[in-house]
Amino acid sequence: MKLKRSEYLQVVGLLALASTHSKALEDIEAAICKLVGEKPHEGAGEHVGDAIYAPHTADQMLERIDAQRKRDAKVKKK
Repeated sequence: MKLKRSEYLQVVGLLALASTHSKALEDIEAAICKLVGEKPHEGAGEHVGDAIYAPHTADQMLERIDAQRKRDAKVKKK
């Protein structure tokens, strides 16, 4: 694909921005997981990731975390 120099520089800049943005989102996810007692990137933190990357509210996220913990507790009892 052939791009104009200015378009190429825009792509380079946007990719750099995406990398910085991605790192910031990882930091945000880790901070929220710490607050709610989840582990980021390990399945259990999926509710936090869902709230960040999908249109879920904080209340929805917390409800899902509570529901997951209740399900996990039932499984451990068996």
